[in-house]
Amino acid sequence: MEAKTKNSSNEKGPTRVLAQHCVVLCLLCPLFAFAQLHGPSGRQPSLRTVQEIHSLSNTDARKALSVELQGVVTYSDPEWGLLFIHDQTGSI
Repeated sequence: MEAKTKNSSNEKGPTRVLAQHCVVLCLLCPLFAFAQLHGPSGRQPSLRTVQEIHSLSNTDARKALSVELQGVVTYSDPEWGLLFIHDQTGSI
């Protein structure tokens, strides 16, 4: 009877397979996160006026859309985390 010898350089042990899976996951996770953040169109829509913010439905408001406003800060209280801003369409 011939004894079979293991050639460790050719066989993949469970540790090596696990390490390969971890590398693949580490490479793919940022891609999935980027796709989720920016949606199918590649861009997350930005709200640009106070009026657009006020017109959101509750469902749309829960989506935490990005906001890019230009206006005048009429009140700010950093200690309480308050900021009121006024633009050409209204105040919030």
